[in-house]
Amino acid sequence: MVKIQKKISTYSPYLFGISGILLVTLIYFLITIFQNNEFVYPSLSSVFVSFGGFFYDLNKFVPLAYSFFRVLISVVISFIISLILTFIFVLYKPLLNLFKPILYIFKVAPLAAITLYLFLILPSNGVNYVVTCMLLIPLFLEANINGINNINKDILDDLELNKVNVFIKFFKVFIPIIFPYIIMSLFQGIGLAFKTTVMCEYLVLQENSLGFLIKIYKDSLNTSDLIGSILIIVFYVVIFELIIKIFKKYLFTQE
Repeated sequence: MVKIQKKISTYSPYLFGISGILLVTLIYFLITIFQNNEFVYPSLSSVFVSFGGFFYDLNKFVPLAYSFFRVLISVVISFIISLILTFIFVLYKPLLNLFKPILYIFKVAPLAAITLYLFLILPSNGVNYVVTCMLLIPLFLEANINGINNINKDILDDLELNKVNVFIKFFKVFIPIIFPYIIMSLFQGIGLAFKTTVMCEYLVLQENSLGFLIKIYKDSLNTSDLIGSILIIVFYVVIFELIIKIFKKYLFTQE
């Protein structure tokens, strides 16, 4: 009986997740029946055909792949910059105040306005990288600093007492300890990066991008492809998060 309960508790998140997806699908199906408006509420079959097209139709797959690549590059760049700023925080905390006004602007400024302004002063190919990094860097940095601030004081005192080199302290002690915070920020960052990148592509009309496809779908009033493009973003964000979860579990098991 205990084993059965453990199995149920282990798989319950997945069961509830699948149930939630089925529930949303059922609600949408009922709406399509009662509304009977193919223009506003396209049938499930047409939406799924559009969604599947992103896997075999090159006219859809190639722009999606470009957007996917831009997201990865933005996440990597943001992660590296956030680590550098975190190292500055460890090296000398007041020095980080030099970057705080810029980071605060990154955090609160309206992305749509920034995107349109950067479009005037930067090549269109670089706008989405800059805007996405502006969103991700404060997110990653805040998670890293919160992780460091929550490190056990005894560990910090031992490092200080033994006068451990700052590089060893940062890479050998701090990074492994704050790893869960890094993973959680990546969970949040990937979804935000995808949405921000697509928004930028849409605003600057960047060719070979999912954002440009969405612009075409909107202008042509192609509702099924519009919903299909939303589903493909959700699909890949979920895949990203599952990969990171598996990697996290494997890494901690190795330890």
